[in-house]
Amino acid sequence: MIFFLLAIVAYAILSSPMFAIGKVVVEGNRTLTVPEICRLAEIQAPVNIFTVDTGAIKNRLEHDLRIEKVSVRRIFPAELLIKVQERQPMAVIKADYGYVDISENGYILHAYNSLPNAKYPMITGIIVNDKYIGDKLSTPALDKVMQFFSDLSASSLARISEINIANPAAIMAYTNDGIQIKLGNIASPLEAARQTNEFFHDILKIKKPIQYVDFSCPFPVFKFK
Repeated sequence: MIFFLLAIVAYAILSSPMFAIGKVVVEGNRTLTVPEICRLAEIQAPVNIFTVDTGAIKNRLEHDLRIEKVSVRRIFPAELLIKVQERQPMAVIKADYGYVDISENGYILHAYNSLPNAKYPMITGIIVNDKYIGDKLSTPALDKVMQFFSDLSASSLARISEINIANPAAIMAYTNDGIQIKLGNIASPLEAARQTNEFFHDILKIKKPIQYVDFSCPFPVFKFK
């Protein structure tokens, strides 16, 4: 009987408004706002820090296309910390209805009727048919290109305007200033990215205008204009 009474008292105390979360702290979000994340997580104030289901919050958020990973934990006495890793657009591809942004792992994140402002490299030589937001794109050549992009430094990626995969054995990238980068079949995306990073670093020392650099050969080959 005493144990039962103690359990009731403990439940009443833990359910008290004094244990309501003072604030929800979100870290790692770049495009999603805190109110949006709270809505997706179905968090409504006041929330009791002892009764909130952190596993359910994590599952709800990770079901959203825009979110890659989530961690949720309580920080006593009155805080819920949500860390999110958003999927970020990395390239643009022509679709049968317009254009789409795709993430590093090939998910379509956004769709447009007309070409948006060029924030990311354009992947040409492929047209997306009957694919929409939330769908995953995957071909051997596209997968290699996306891995190549993810292995590039941010500054190198920003200098690439287009990459053509019409011929998977002769993939060609173009810089913002018109230099061609011949990548072959990108047998090793990591190695291709390393060479490209070095090229963009060393290009500042090269005085002659470059027409193309060929990384499909055993050693890089430069062609000057």
